[in-house]
Amino acid sequence: MIEIIAQCIGFLGLLTNILSVQFKDRKVLLIFGVITCIFMAIHFAMLGAYTAATLFAVAIFRALLFMKYDDGENRPSWPLYLMLVLLVGAGFATWQSWVSLLPITSTIFVTIGLWQIDTQRTRKLLIVGPILWMAHNAIVGSIAGFLNELMSFISIAVGLVRHRKRDLANMQEAADTTP
Repeated sequence: MIEIIAQCIGFLGLLTNILSVQFKDRKVLLIFGVITCIFMAIHFAMLGAYTAATLFAVAIFRALLFMKYDDGENRPSWPLYLMLVLLVGAGFATWQSWVSLLPITSTIFVTIGLWQIDTQRTRKLLIVGPILWMAHNAIVGSIAGFLNELMSFISIAVGLVRHRKRDLANMQEAADTTP
C-alpha cells in the first residue's frame, strides 16, 4: 500500500512539474517548482531513497536562493558555492550505497547549470541530470521519477538542438554580412 501511495505522490510531482513550465510568471513557475520538490521529496522518502529525498528538500532552498540572486553578471558567487556544499554534504550524510552517487552527481551538474547566464551552457550541463536520475529512479523503483526525467531529457535535448541550429544560423548570417 505504501508503494502505491508513494507512486501516486510521485505522479503529483510529475504533474506539477509539467504544469510549472506552462506559466509565464517566474514566481508562479518557482512556486510550482517548489511544490514539485516537496512531492518528490516525500515520494523518494516513502520509497526509502533518502539521499534523493534530501536532495529534493535542499533543492527547494536552491530554487529560492537562486531566485533571490537572479540578476545576471552582478550577482555574488557565494550562493552557488553554498548550494554545492549543502548538496554534497546532504548527499553524503544520507549515503545509502553507490546508488546515492547518481543523484548527488546529477544535482551538482544541475546546480551549476542553473547558475549559468548563458542558456545554452545551462542546457549542456542540465542534460547530464536526467540521465543520472533515470538510472537512479530505475534502480529505486520510481516510475513517476523515471518518466519525469525522461520528459526532462527530451525537452533539454530538443532545446539544445533547436537553439544550436538558431545560433549556427545567426553566426552564418553574421559571417555573410561581414565585408
